[in-house]
Formats: sequence, structure tokens, C-alpha cells
Amino acid sequence: MHQQFKSVRMSQGELVQKCQEMASFMKRDSEEFLTFQVNESDIDAFELITQEYAGMRDDIRYRTAVEEQIEIRNTTTAKLKKKMRHILHRIQTKYSPSSWEYRSFDGRKYYNSSPRKLLEKVGNMQVAATSQLAMLKKVSITNADLKELATLTSQLNQSLLDERSAVALRELNTLQRAVKAGDLFANLKHYSLVGKAIWEDVSQAKYNNYLISK
Repeated sequence: MHQQFKSVRMSQGELVQKCQEMASFMKRDSEEFLTFQVNESDIDAFELITQEYAGMRDDIRYRTAVEEQIEIRNTTTAKLKKKMRHILHRIQTKYSPSSWEYRSFDGRKYYNSSPRKLLEKVGNMQVAATSQLAMLKKVSITNADLKELATLTSQLNQSLLDERSAVALRELNTLQRAVKAGDLFANLKHYSLVGKAIWEDVSQAKYNNYLISK
């Protein structure tokens, strides 16, 4: 049914308007529709489906929500990398990149890491920091630095979760709207055929009321 909806190339607003017009014509011609076993309850149900579909948020809003979450993730990632760079730079003032002290903080190629890989490296950095508090004091890395690192790590984790949720909602909404649109268009097409059958040899004007496209 969704393929049928796509084939008529209607926007959400166009489909809603066409169904609302169809329902109003059906109410006007309710007695004639009874001869085809379409009663007022059927018309009410058709209107209800139309209202439900009209109230569904469009894909643009969900895409915007995903884009907003991506921006938050990118901003948080940049802040976390900056804090990591600060800590690694302080360590390098006392220890060379080839030393075990530096290597224990897993700072290699962190800057081009994906958010997931970055979180893994931050985890290694936090483990190293916990076991080397005395060394950190020597290079002026404070508890405030470690606390900020933990806070940014938590924020990045949350932003990734929020982004996945936004993507899932976008995909669910797309599916729900497609299913609802397919159901709605199937009803529209059926009632169009009934209306045209009623008025085909009786009234050209009323027959035209039931055309989906003119």
C-alpha cells in the first residue's frame, strides 16, 4: 500500500486535504454510500485515520533532532580531546612519548579516533591516572583536571546514547508514517471508486468530486 501512496506523489498535507474533502463528500452522499455497505461509522473511521496521520510529525523535525544531537556529540568530542591533549602535554614535560609512563595513558593517535575509540582511550587514561597519582602531581595534573575528564567522558557517552535514540525515533516515525499513509491512501482509493460508481451515469459534477487527481 505504501508503494501506491508513493506513486501518486502526494505530500502529507496534500493527502490529508484530499481525504478530508473525500470524507465531506461521503457525508453529503451518505445515503448513496449505504447501497455499497459504507455507513457513517466507516466514514467516521476514515476521518479518524486522516486526523491521526495529520497529527504525525514529519521527517524534517526528526532529521533536525538527529542533526542537533550530532552537533552536541561533535562539540563534546572536541572538548574531551582538548582536555586529553592538555593532560598528555603535561606528562610530556617530564616523560618522553616512548616512556612507559606516557604510553600507559594510551595517547597514541587519539586525536583522529572515532568517539567510541576515544572513549576507550579515555578509559585507559583514567585507569592509568588512578594508579599513578604521585606521577600526576609531578606534572601538575590536578584532581580538577581528572574530574573534568570524567565529566566530559560521561557527557560524550550520554550524547552518543541521545544520538542513537534520535536516529531510532526518526526511523520509527518514517516507518509509522509510511504505514499510516499506505492505509489512508488505500481507503481513499476505495472510496473514490465507490463514489465514482455511484455518480458515473447520474452527475458529472459529483463524479468529479471523487476523482483523486484531476
